[in-house]
Amino acid sequence: MAGRAVGPERGVWVIALEPDPILANQGDGRGYGTTVVRERPYFSSSIAPNGRVKPGLRVVRERCPRMLGWVLVNTVTGEVKPARCKRLKCPFCVVLEAQSVALAIGLARPERLVRFSLIGDTWAERRARFKRVRFNIRNAGFSWNDCYHVERNPRGTGYHAHLWQHGDYVPQRDLQRMCLREGMGYPDIRQVQELGRSTSYGLKAALGYGMKGVESSTGEQYLALNGGRLVHASRGFWRDGEGRAISGIRGAVRVARLEAYGEPEGRWLLQREAA
Repeated sequence: MAGRAVGPERGVWVIALEPDPILANQGDGRGYGTTVVRERPYFSSSIAPNGRVKPGLRVVRERCPRMLGWVLVNTVTGEVKPARCKRLKCPFCVVLEAQSVALAIGLARPERLVRFSLIGDTWAERRARFKRVRFNIRNAGFSWNDCYHVERNPRGTGYHAHLWQHGDYVPQRDLQRMCLREGMGYPDIRQVQELGRSTSYGLKAALGYGMKGVESSTGEQYLALNGGRLVHASRGFWRDGEGRAISGIRGAVRVARLEAYGEPEGRWLLQREAA
């Protein structure tokens, strides 16, 4: 297949919104849980006579701007999909990258979701405060691993952070005292009961609320608030479904996608798209 231009024969590129095999029967009660975005080519049979996309699909009117004119072709199935750069600064790719991170967070099975307020006005200040709070928690004898991201308050009055945690439960009074000591506001601790909903909600600023997509300005603002990353995790946060530690976010994403979708069939080759 090398050297041969390939591409969809007809129709448009769409993205399928499919049930998450790990989180099925959770979330909205319809068996969808956290919606999984899968890149697949659907041709004109996916478009109803009235021009609307069939339920569960949405038209991709934009593609990765860095990879226009290129597609990936599966060596076994012959499936074709648009190539993409996978960079967080890309307004198209950031949505799919955030979804993969959300899968990895779900795989780590966090036990609690904590909201922190008054976390600081600059990224340097926010990072330093969280670093000190983590140190104080562990110094007090608690086992604590977390993953957090920052959002702007809805009314523009400051910033807050959402944090997923597994390990020991830190009583409200103790965590509150540690936060106030660092100049932060009162924390709100909640037990994670519906994992799919909490992980989807947690990355809403990058994914777009309700998985409706993300505008370039929103993605840029999200990354600026978070020091250029989607999330910030402690060294021991990432783990597989059996509780075994995974080194780094890339390894966690790889394991999460493998557990969600199984072993990939064939290899993907980069090819020029047919005109």
